Amino acid sequence: MDKNDNYVIHPIYDSGSTYQFGFAAVSRNGEYTFIHKDGNRAIDQTSKYASGFSTCGLAKIK
Repeated sequence: MDKNDNYVIHPIYDSGSTYQFGFAAVSRNGEYTFIHKDGNRAIDQTSKYASGFSTCGLAKIK
């Protein structure tokens, strides 16, 4: 949500990490992927698990 309480990304995901390096890990229906801050998918593939990025720039996926 933005500062005026408007949706920037509509709540279509079951969970999501915080943004790090402009990306967040999100899940829906048991599948994980990464999105940009505008809500668009950053990668085309999904995985069984994805964590948010650590401060060193790595993210765990399974």
